[in-house]
Amino acid sequence: MVKIRHASTVILARKNSLTDPSFQIYLMKRPKTMQTFQSYTVFPGGMLEAQDERPEWKHYFHNCINTHLLLPERSDSPVRAFSESNQGQIPELPYVVAAIREVFEETGILLCQWNRESQAVKFQSGHDPALRNYRKALLTKELTFLEMVKQLDLQFDAAQLTYIGRRVTPPPKSFCFDANVYLTIVPAGAVSAPSREAVSDEWLEPAVALQLARQREIVCAPATIECFVALQSLEKPIETLWD
Repeated sequence: MVKIRHASTVILARKNSLTDPSFQIYLMKRPKTMQTFQSYTVFPGGMLEAQDERPEWKHYFHNCINTHLLLPERSDSPVRAFSESNQGQIPELPYVVAAIREVFEETGILLCQWNRESQAVKFQSGHDPALRNYRKALLTKELTFLEMVKQLDLQFDAAQLTYIGRRVTPPPKSFCFDANVYLTIVPAGAVSAPSREAVSDEWLEPAVALQLARQREIVCAPATIECFVALQSLEKPIETLWD
């Protein structure tokens, strides 16, 4: 029997300038030592963890995610089921939590805008010293993401994420990934600090990434290439997906 591993994938998009409609997307190359997708070029993301399904997460989120299906839904995708305790105001909240957590763990970028007192939280780059120790504690399992959020008293706006589709990877011997794919825009000056899950990283325009994949200069999963195609085919500025 094939085991399904629920996951979230996040496409970080960065505008080249305020007046230029073009944008870049963030990609990481996985090391050869990873258990899956060795040496593949991927978007940030990973599997849901038990902590992502804690019911109290609904107290740290506002609004609902946007939906703009750039990746058409497939009728053969397996049916999902979460317990009622996990159903908050945001559909499939565990996937949203996992998306934000994985981005922070893998890039150092924290997709957060304010704390509980509505005081603005400046955009955190991957090299922000204020969050360096928290990220280190997360990566060494000394701290959970929920504990960090509670300590910093953070609040998240789920609407900064746009759900663009869901993909289930072809199963190998015993498991497959069932992943929600999200898109979010980060400031033009966004700087990442990749974790050990990446041997290199770069920001590329979707058309460039697609060309590299087709020329096999980078190795990508079919779902990743689908995202390149969808993003380079956008007929309107990317920020209008949030209108």
